[in-house]
Amino acid sequence: MRRSKRGFPLWLLFPLTVLSVLAVSLFTKDGVFSGGDIRPLLENGLVIVTLAGLLQFSLAAGRIKNVYHEETRRHMGRFFFVYLAAFACSFVFSFLPPAGWPFPIVFLALSLFSDEVTGMTAGVSLLAVTAMFAEGFTLSSLLLLLCCSTFTVTLFSHIEEGFRATLPVAASSVCLFAVSVCQGILGSGDRLSVTVFIIPTLNVMINALLMVVFLNWYSQAVVHKQSLKFMELNDQTCPLLIELRDLSEPEYFHAVHTAFFCTRIAEKLEADVHTCRAGGFYHHIGLLYGENTWDNIADICDEFEFPDSAYDLLDEYTNSKDRIVSKEAAILFLADTVVASVSYLRQKSAQAKPDYKALVSAIYDKRLQSPSLAHSKLSRDDIAAMKEIFIGEELYYDFIH
Repeated sequence: MRRSKRGFPLWLLFPLTVLSVLAVSLFTKDGVFSGGDIRPLLENGLVIVTLAGLLQFSLAAGRIKNVYHEETRRHMGRFFFVYLAAFACSFVFSFLPPAGWPFPIVFLALSLFSDEVTGMTAGVSLLAVTAMFAEGFTLSSLLLLLCCSTFTVTLFSHIEEGFRATLPVAASSVCLFAVSVCQGILGSGDRLSVTVFIIPTLNVMINALLMVVFLNWYSQAVVHKQSLKFMELNDQTCPLLIELRDLSEPEYFHAVHTAFFCTRIAEKLEADVHTCRAGGFYHHIGLLYGENTWDNIADICDEFEFPDSAYDLLDEYTNSKDRIVSKEAAILFLADTVVASVSYLRQKSAQAKPDYKALVSAIYDKRLQSPSLAHSKLSRDDIAAMKEIFIGEELYYDFIH
């Protein structure tokens, strides 16, 4: 698992939330300093302490269980910023009618910058703050808005699988409009007019606009960032590979040939192609810092922000060669072995052309009997497909030197 860096001081959320709510409660028109009853202050204090404590627990649990997206884990300050901005807005929302509260975007942003449970917990705490200071707010309004926000978070819970946001945004907007109209009708009593629809319409428009802007940014900064990073790393003109070539051409060409076989096999076996290709290119990248130790590889991965999947593959391949489990590590293990063996024999007998089919078949069969692959996720069909690829690339071995 990736080494964690010193994170943002998220523990500050608890005292900031509690102290701010209590301070505002003291100075409201019904507060203690205005001659009001102390009981509402105690009730508000108990609620906000409970919710803030639950939020702090959820944040800690999420980090311990490693459920956050890798970009989220690296930039937890985003969650902190969104929470503080929404926390300030929650006091402003209390001056608006419930039909004008755009909480779905708040819940969504907090959930995408953490996980669903933490985002919902944070959103509920902010909704509670607004409800504490709003006038004429009812439990039914709270539950309706909470249901709408929960629906929004659920719609976007699988946002990274294709990232199609148009339909979820539309569905969330329809739900918010229905809820806001219901709140407007409940708040208007017996007087039903066109004005009941004005605030909900404005609320939906603002909420939808904020969603589109936020999701567009999130798509570029988080969802597609990993793909863009793999495109950079898996290009033979990547600065890291150029440094490796300048350091040692044999190591550079070994990496290129290993990445070629990793890519071919991963495509055939439906493994993670980008991760396998990166593993082929960078399994000896520690040489840039001296020896090819895991500490050197990990330092380079952290410095150049390798995606977690590539980091974990290199970690498994470097530190667990005697017990390879993942399909990607098994592919890298066999590709590295075949390329190294062919390269060695080509150097030993530069003039004579070896019988690649017999050679590769022998190497492959010997490696499969190794205890290193005894626990791998390779199936019999995978093993047969890999052998077919290694043997079928007979012409390619002429380029290995």
